[in-house]
Amino acid sequence: MWNNFCFFASVKIFTSILFVSFSVIGFSQKVDTVKKDTGSVTIIQEPYLETLLTTYKETYELQGYRIQVYSGTTKKESNQARASFLSKYPRMATYEVYNAPNFKIRVGDFTNRFEALLFLEEIRGMFPAAYLVNDIVEFKPKKK
Repeated sequence: MWNNFCFFASVKIFTSILFVSFSVIGFSQKVDTVKKDTGSVTIIQEPYLETLLTTYKETYELQGYRIQVYSGTTKKESNQARASFLSKYPRMATYEVYNAPNFKIRVGDFTNRFEALLFLEEIRGMFPAAYLVNDIVEFKPKKK
């Protein structure tokens, strides 16, 4: 009986050692199958997505800041204030707001309050009564 026990114990030990050996050998193999692909990607876009994006841009409202440089009751003075501003800053967006009986000229599309305040200080000499207002602004991504 002792012989049978020793035989089965040695078979178990041998099998365990064999199993561990094959496992170690199997996991230690170096795999060099990394493949570098220099292909390209083609994006196929459904036509309705462009329409959806355009509609979204037209309906999306972005809270931001503008600077009000003029407020008065005459259209002529309003146009003069706008022309005066555009003579110094021709690329800056200007907007005329009419709330009867007042005409207001607002400038800029600032999404950042700090940038709006910096610009307000810059034009303070030209328009001493200018002030910052909350408004819905147009989103224009910055060009790199």
